[in-house]
Order: sequence, then structure tokens, then C-alpha cells
Amino acid sequence: MYATYFENLTGWEWFGLYLLTGVAAFGLMRLIVSYLDRNEPGQSEFRSSLSSILNSSKSKRELLVEKALEIVAIPIILLIWPIGFVWGLYMRIETTNRKPKPEDAFKCKRAHLVSHMTTPDAEKLGLIVDPLNRTPALPFGHLNAGWLAFLQKAKPGDALWYFEIPSKEMTKAETKAKDQEPKSLRYRGFAWIQQSTTQTEFIFESD
Repeated sequence: MYATYFENLTGWEWFGLYLLTGVAAFGLMRLIVSYLDRNEPGQSEFRSSLSSILNSSKSKRELLVEKALEIVAIPIILLIWPIGFVWGLYMRIETTNRKPKPEDAFKCKRAHLVSHMTTPDAEKLGLIVDPLNRTPALPFGHLNAGWLAFLQKAKPGDALWYFEIPSKEMTKAETKAKDQEPKSLRYRGFAWIQQSTTQTEFIFESD
């Protein structure tokens, strides 16, 4: 019965069956991933926070372009779904086995470090002079409590660094071409650094 049914299928019907099988396979993979994430809440939360941090550094235009590419990619992936299915499972296994790096949760990366500073110099930089006395005469003004909490997180061997994160990450060639132009900064702050790795950070200015 089934053999006769399949023998009578046209080429387009076979193609439709192939696509439906791909949709079912990706749906099954999505259910498996959701189940595994439920059993690994810590890792799932880390990926969510990391995703939000990465997306927060992108402009609306960049996010729209990414969404458009995703929409275009869906029919292409369906056409080659066996390859996409195997690749998706491989990447899921790799993600599970790879231990997340704690520093990935911070905005400050090694490339953003500007200069090593002492605590007194950092507090001079953060001193706000308000003639109207609306801002506390303390380092970083209304953010002083956060600054003090940041200082308390220092561990033996940590070094205090000032960092700047540009609005748009540039290539080395672009950076050289724009050396003389004023920087457009998205974040300014301080970080405790140990072995070139961010341990914790304090952001006092954002656009």
C-alpha cells in the first residue's frame, strides 16, 4: 500500500514531502534543545544574558539587517535541511561541552582598555562639580554607592583600568583612518583586570 503510494508521487510532491520532513526535523531539534536548556538553567541564563549584552551593543539598523538575513536564510536552510540539521546538532553539543567564560558577561574587553589608573586618579576623573549642588560632591556623583561597591570587589592581583567602548567597533584599518577624529563612545568605565581578563566593571557613562 505504502509502496504504491510513494511510487505514484510526482517530483513536486516528493519535494514537498522533503520540505515537510525538514520542518518536522527542525521542530524536533528545537524541542530537544528546549528540554536540555531546562535541565541546564545556569547555562541557559548565561546565554540569555550574553545575547542581551551583544544585542545592546548593536544599532537598530544592524538588528534589522540581521532579522532580514534570518528571514532570507530560512528557505535556503530548508532546501539543505539535512546539512543544517546535522550542523545544528553538532553546534548544540559543542555549546554544551564548552564552559562559558565568566568575562563574556562583561562589556569591557581587552581591546577597550585605555590606561592603568590608581583609585585616587580614578576618583579625580569621576569628580563632578555642579554649581547648582544638584549632584553630590562625591566621586561619580549619584553613582558613588556603585563605585564604592565596585572597589570592594577588588581581589589580590587585580589592577584598575579605565576603558572606553566605542559606539561602533572598527577594524584596524578604520581605526588608523580615524585616529584624528573625535571618538563616539557608547560606554566609559573602570574594570578590575587580572591576567588581561575583566573580573568586574563599573560603567559611569553611557550614551
